[in-house]
Amino acid sequence: MHKGILLPLALAVVLPLTAQESNHLAPAAATHAENIAPQQTDAVPPRPEGSIYMGGFRAPKIENVRVAMIGLGERGLPQTIQMTAVPHCEVVAVCDLYDDLATKTADIVEKAGSKRPAVYSGDKDAYLRMLEEVKPDAVIISTNWETHAQIAIDAMEHGAHAFVEVPLAITIKDLWRVVDTAERTKKHCMMLENVNYGRDELMFLNMVQHGGHGGMDYIMLYRAIECLHKGEPMDQNVYEGALWSAVSPLSEKSVHEGGAPQIFPDFTRGDWKTTEPLGIVD
Repeated sequence: MHKGILLPLALAVVLPLTAQESNHLAPAAATHAENIAPQQTDAVPPRPEGSIYMGGFRAPKIENVRVAMIGLGERGLPQTIQMTAVPHCEVVAVCDLYDDLATKTADIVEKAGSKRPAVYSGDKDAYLRMLEEVKPDAVIISTNWETHAQIAIDAMEHGAHAFVEVPLAITIKDLWRVVDTAERTKKHCMMLENVNYGRDELMFLNMVQHGGHGGMDYIMLYRAIECLHKGEPMDQNVYEGALWSAVSPLSEKSVHEGGAPQIFPDFTRGDWKTTEPLGIVD
């Protein structure tokens, strides 16, 4: 009985991939090759001239934060709906590879009582046209992992703060690119890790405010907009997002090297010691 079950599985493993399957897997294979290549992962490049340390950074206050949503799937669509309820915020554009998802999301925003957002879709460069034409204050990035770093970098280069679903990037090289871009453009780049707003944290927040909340994701988005509106430091800065994101590529490298320990880069370049603790939210 067991042999009958296992034999097809074994055969499936050795069957050659089709050309289409190989093309789909090519980016992942290239990323894996980069992550396991010999490299000094704890090497810290000097901060480029003109860049600043972003720990505790306060951007100028924004009265009404104009937000664009990039990626409208299982994460992006619910977040767009939640954004329509966040104060001091307007969803001004939605973008996705698929036309139907973009149109559906724009319809939902409009039905929620907001102005219909600009719609961009159809190809992988649609978000670039959106950044150039709409010029949002901030973007929420909920695309596939391989695109997170480049879209965040492009957003900051176009003057927008970037809020990125986990992870910020999938290679150490790209994590440094994200950090360097944030420091050079002086734009926030926050990883949207909702565990910061988990059950216990929300319980205490509720006790302080004597009110309700919309769950971890809503509080996460609410706080991101609130910090931009008030000109406050983000609850999680770009360095913390980079450190968390480094777990995956360094784990790949560790497994490839037989479980060898890996040294995490100091993305702050030693400046973490100067960062003031965050205050209490009131």
